[in-house]
Amino acid sequence: ALKRQFDRVMAPTRLQIIQVLPRIRTPQAHGFLLECFFSADHALVREAVHSLREEIHLYEPKQRSDLYDRLTATLKDRRLKQNNAALSAVIITFGILANVRAKNKLLPYLKEEWSEQVRRHALISLAQFEYMGDKHSDVFKAVLPLLDGPDYEGLVRHAVQVLMRVKPRRADNAKIQALLNNRHPGVQAYAVHALCRLDSMTNATKIINFLYHPDPHLRDAAGQSLRRMPSAVTVILKNLDEGGNHAQAA
Repeated sequence: ALKRQFDRVMAPTRLQIIQVLPRIRTPQAHGFLLECFFSADHALVREAVHSLREEIHLYEPKQRSDLYDRLTATLKDRRLKQNNAALSAVIITFGILANVRAKNKLLPYLKEEWSEQVRRHALISLAQFEYMGDKHSDVFKAVLPLLDGPDYEGLVRHAVQVLMRVKPRRADNAKIQALLNNRHPGVQAYAVHALCRLDSMTNATKIINFLYHPDPHLRDAAGQSLRRMPSAVTVILKNLDEGGNHAQAA
């Protein structure tokens, strides 16, 4: 009945219909909601996404599964190639569902061929997932190149938020160490926290240098990390001994 009325009513009433759809939570309602993503009325698209976000906590597993399957099918819709607003809405909805299975569907949208808007929304959604265990090297590999971007607020900040949720691997230790020299303090702080989780005397030695950094956030990150690193005790004592020897020599 709502679908039959939709095209006949004024814009304010359409928005009210959109608000109702996530409360119905049937396959038909999901299909209608996703079709609204292709509307030329961007206010309506935003309302569709917002309404779903407000209701998702009430969804049962079967309802979530149906919406996930319909989102996956929508990615194959040819209209998405010419409609960034609809594509962004689909990507954001994957983040609302927060199902880590969707990572393989979102990672391709981090490539440079996509607009910054699409890439940013893909990062924001990827940052909603729980990356349990150490089987997410694909996420690290896809997101890492974005940390070299010139605009921290545009993409880099969101890339950091994704990587903060991914367990660092020993195999990536050298790449993370290299980030200590990144142009963005936020990326450097991520590297400090990640190296802390890969405890070693070498990493503790790298981090201890940031205790004297002019940026207070980096100093705090270094202090917090060193307190959690067993190897830091040896490194700190060694530095104290060397400092005492230098003082005596002077």
